[in-house]
Amino acid sequence: MNKIFVGLDPEFTRAGISVFYNGNIWVTDCRTESKTDKGYNQVLLDVRDQVDRICSVFSQAQKLCDTAVFEVYSECAPPQGQFSSGLFALDVSLHLELIKRFECVIYTINPTYIGHLHGKRKYSKSEDVQLALDILGLIGIEPKILTGKKLNHDQADSLLFLFRGMAKNGCLSKKVLERFPKFNEEREKRIEFRH
Repeated sequence: MNKIFVGLDPEFTRAGISVFYNGNIWVTDCRTESKTDKGYNQVLLDVRDQVDRICSVFSQAQKLCDTAVFEVYSECAPPQGQFSSGLFALDVSLHLELIKRFECVIYTINPTYIGHLHGKRKYSKSEDVQLALDILGLIGIEPKILTGKKLNHDQADSLLFLFRGMAKNGCLSKKVLERFPKFNEEREKRIEFRH
């Protein structure tokens, strides 16, 4: 059975989503209005709204593909500060909802992963975009960008997570893995969920 591979960069204002299926890559994002109120009630509403938006992308992918099985590679921020705690709440709620609604396996990746790919802690958003474009050039797949005219940094980050999943499942060529050997390193954790 074929799987739909998904790279996911969940955020409140713009979540990047990349989908690989049957030799094709689709890239999109879910955008929301940034709100100044960061109280509990607003975070609760924002989490619910963004989870619904992201799940609708999964539903669309299910309709486009002839399978319902997802393998998801998602950034998951540790709950260390007020801002990352909100993202952690989004990640936990999103992953639970994906497991509930869809047949999927979810692997979480620490936010430091992208810095690991760059080989440095500090990097610019444009470097994320350029790295993703370089890898796409090596793969030889022209992604279909569904939102916007060109790749933004949230979409690029979701592609970088997607490439790890593709490497893990033998979907990246030896040439790509020789140029970017860090995609061979297992840095993700599978979510173990028991009912």
